[in-house]
Amino acid sequence: MVRAIELEDGDLLEKWSTLSLELANTTSQILGSKSHKSDDWYDENNQALTEAIAKHRAVLRLHQVKQVEEHTYLIM
Repeated sequence: MVRAIELEDGDLLEKWSTLSLELANTTSQILGSKSHKSDDWYDENNQALTEAIAKHRAVLRLHQVKQVEEHTYLIM
């Protein structure tokens, strides 16, 4: 458990380090450690993101085609 720290004596950085370590240890004991670590946050949402990107690209293509058609019409 977290102990009381006297701030009057010693190096403040050392005291902070001790407090930080005690908090981390206590938190780990109470909450436990994370069971699954994923470097890729999008793994679980990959399908939804893929669909959203595909829709965005389709709308972008339609917009680009429309701009080309309008530009061609103005040139004629």
